[in-house]
Amino acid sequence: MSDYLWDGSGEVDPDVAALEKALSPLRQEPGPLRKRHRSRGALRLGVSLAAAVVLLGVAGVLLWQRRDVAWEVTRLAGSVAATHLHAGEVLETDAVTRVSLQVASVGNVVLLPKTRVRLLRARRGEQRLELTRGTLEALIVAPPALFQVETPWARAIDLGCAYRLQVDDDGSGLLDVTHGWVVFEEGRARSYVPTGASCRVRRGRGLGAPFYRDASVAFQGALERLETGDDGALEPLLEEARPRDGFTLLALVPRLPEPLARRAYAALTALVPEPAGVTFESTRAMGPLARRLWWEALGLKKVRWWSAGW
Repeated sequence: MSDYLWDGSGEVDPDVAALEKALSPLRQEPGPLRKRHRSRGALRLGVSLAAAVVLLGVAGVLLWQRRDVAWEVTRLAGSVAATHLHAGEVLETDAVTRVSLQVASVGNVVLLPKTRVRLLRARRGEQRLELTRGTLEALIVAPPALFQVETPWARAIDLGCAYRLQVDDDGSGLLDVTHGWVVFEEGRARSYVPTGASCRVRRGRGLGAPFYRDASVAFQGALERLETGDDGALEPLLEEARPRDGFTLLALVPRLPEPLARRAYAALTALVPEPAGVTFESTRAMGPLARRLWWEALGLKKVRWWSAGW
């Protein structure tokens, strides 16, 4: 049997030759069928190789995003041996040393004297530091929650801001926000702390309510007593409250026992008109809608993270 029909070799049948001549105007390159098979195989191999390259590229990007990158360490005062801080490493300043840490490309953190930190994560989408003792000052420009600082009793979650965070020897802490907002979080409890406000966390007492630093000394003292177990401090606190301090009263309504919470709510609505559609019950539950309506009533400017689950 001739191989002419397969690869063009061998003796050609006259009828086949006549048919081939008649169909010659419709002939299409490339040539023999075997070569076409080889071309299709090469095409499949090329597609497979291209897909493999794409997959490797995607995997490389994912691995790069998960890779920890060291923070640069700069001495501001005193002495420090480290030039970079890697994930898992501890940095401690003595009584005279101050250092600056470059937080990737999103900002920096200054460590004051007698401060101890450990870098937990330093990845593209996650920058996390642990402050176990001392004071740091952070200036961050980043998407909400990208930068976080763990303390023994609470976590400071950056929402685009500048703040100072202090941790005492027993793990209690004080957060002072100088620009933007910070969420101070302990378990499922949260305190939203805006520009000009502070918030405490106490060992054995948990997370406190945020308060403005320009509140009266009597107001701040009454809040301190109230949060350390003196229910009788509520009345002097309410007597000292300004409309601006309604932000603190709002935070207290979900935290206090119901009789005290109702008293705080009554004082709040006497200082700031109750928003339409809001009740004591919805405020005590403090869902996102009630929070947003009260913040707007208190004159707090809406920011982009309000609708981002925070």
